[in-house]
Amino acid sequence: MKTQVFLIILLFTITAHAGACFKVDSERDTLMPAEQEAAKHICEQEFIKEGAVVSDECDVTYVILHLLLGDSIVVIIEKNGIKKSVAVSSRDELKKAYSQLARAFIKGESTVGSQTERSEKIKSELNFLIMLGYGIQSTKDIGGGLNWTLGLRYDMRFMLIDFEFASGLYNSHGPEYFEFNLIGFKGAYYFQEKSPSSFYIGAGIRGGFYLLTNKRDKNKNGDYTYKEDIKFSGSGIVSVGKEWLRNTSKRFMVQFDAKFPFHVQRFKDESKKYYFPTLTLNVGIGL
Repeated sequence: MKTQVFLIILLFTITAHAGACFKVDSERDTLMPAEQEAAKHICEQEFIKEGAVVSDECDVTYVILHLLLGDSIVVIIEKNGIKKSVAVSSRDELKKAYSQLARAFIKGESTVGSQTERSEKIKSELNFLIMLGYGIQSTKDIGGGLNWTLGLRYDMRFMLIDFEFASGLYNSHGPEYFEFNLIGFKGAYYFQEKSPSSFYIGAGIRGGFYLLTNKRDKNKNGDYTYKEDIKFSGSGIVSVGKEWLRNTSKRFMVQFDAKFPFHVQRFKDESKKYYFPTLTLNVGIGL
């Protein structure tokens, strides 16, 4: 009886001290050598979190393999002839893959349909665009008013293209200024190509007309009397913004625009010409 108890205690002691070893299949792994060592260390930490014992004296060996497949990385871990794999879209998601595979080996969780595998990639998509905001014009008496944009936004993953078929500005401060653009085109670069949310910066042009009228026929109380006019014109535009939910059918954005018209304006009683650039802050939705 004492012998049996001793053998049980001895077996338990050996099992408790024996642990898992991790190594990278460096001959087939497609990561750089330095990345392989870092990946091995991170993988060990994720297995430890799930209860694994990592030791130099091991009774089981996990073999790690990373395979680059287009924009994706397939992580394969093998133990005693059993292989499990997870595909991720970037190196930033490798830690999630190790955590998922650790749970699969230690707790028996499935890797099929997991969050890492079903993480939605950013796809090229065309959305109907609606934007609304407020614009400030650097007129002689500094005016501001409602700004709007209707159009289409095409997300090409690394950049966007906006096709605007109606945009404008209504400024009732000082003179009544109404601008309506019939067509517009803009391209912008996404800083985080693969992220559902990303900052972007770009530029474009617009074409349409503007209408300028006066509230009063005479110059009263310091109001400026503008030369009433309606003209076809255009403008250049520089945009900086941030967009969210790029991996869904609906997306939201906040955008700052600096618009530089191709025309100038003058007052009735002055020969000097004035330039009216516009700064606008907009919020929008893509459907």
